[in-house]
Amino acid sequence: MRAGSGVTLTWDDSPGVDRRCTPEQVKDGQTYNVSLITTGPAPDPVVTTKGTDTVGTANWTSGRVFEFTATEDNPMVSFDSAEQRNSLSCGPLITNVAAKQTPAPVDQKVRKEQLPGPKAYRGNDPLEPGVAVDDCEGSPTNCVFTADSRYSYQYYGQTRIVGEVYINCTRNAVVDDRRMENTEPSYDNLTQYYALKGAPLVPSRSDISQSRPNLAAQAAAGFSTAGGNSAAVNTSNPLTWSRTTTKQLNPTIQPGEMSWIEVQPARERVAGSFTNARNKYRLDAVFDVPSASLPDRYYQRSGPLTETELQRCGSARPTAGTPDNGAGTDKRLLTLDAPPPGVPTRSVLLTP
Repeated sequence: MRAGSGVTLTWDDSPGVDRRCTPEQVKDGQTYNVSLITTGPAPDPVVTTKGTDTVGTANWTSGRVFEFTATEDNPMVSFDSAEQRNSLSCGPLITNVAAKQTPAPVDQKVRKEQLPGPKAYRGNDPLEPGVAVDDCEGSPTNCVFTADSRYSYQYYGQTRIVGEVYINCTRNAVVDDRRMENTEPSYDNLTQYYALKGAPLVPSRSDISQSRPNLAAQAAAGFSTAGGNSAAVNTSNPLTWSRTTTKQLNPTIQPGEMSWIEVQPARERVAGSFTNARNKYRLDAVFDVPSASLPDRYYQRSGPLTETELQRCGSARPTAGTPDNGAGTDKRLLTLDAPPPGVPTRSVLLTP
């Protein structure tokens, strides 16, 4: 459950049915508090059960409702009896507790390089995330990953230039045959968590499938199951940790224009939880990976030359002049000095 979610809590209650209750304790019902455990002000309703005239007999009220907005992830609610402490054996009864949530809007502006940190719990108590990570990594079957479709989504990343920028200074269109290679890495808040702690995972600057392969395999299996593959075997939409694609492109650059190629990568934000029923560990994690079911977008961009580029196109060729002393004396690029007086000279044709 995420901060900002709307929560509706329902339950049933009754006065106590312990035989040690007295008629005075149950005839007008019994009171208890429902408290949202959080910092700062929070709703704290006081609820009174129905009364009963028969000691030891329940008198249930169905469908009690408590609604609130979660101020933090995984909020806690407590039910506390307001009866006198000397009557602990005769307190109100509560059953059929259920919670429904209206998920908070997904913030799709969160950058993949700065994902929200992971959170771990043992039962309802906060736990150091690294403890849960090590537990899941301990064995391929230690944890089960369940993807949360409410906070998982596909999206297109920011476009970026790949390859060179081509400037056509000619009078004709130019076809540029080029081989484009694009690499999309993965990101996850576990790797980022360890990096912020000053203890980056090994191998560093790599995806979680290399540094924590068991945990990554559990995430991949849970992702496939959430996609409708209950057996979690080979699937047409696997969880892809990194991807390198190669394309042969043939962009055409018109005269007097510049052109370049941009790629807009298809990515997948996967949120979910690892659970270990044996020790009641739960680890909430987020992965941002290349999408296997959504295609990347390639754009050929072109536009007019800038003033600087026009000047470059209009400049002289950067080549040195080549003398040609085989031309006639009136057309020679270099003038030969006359021979010294009294010294005979002759010319020999090198390529007769």
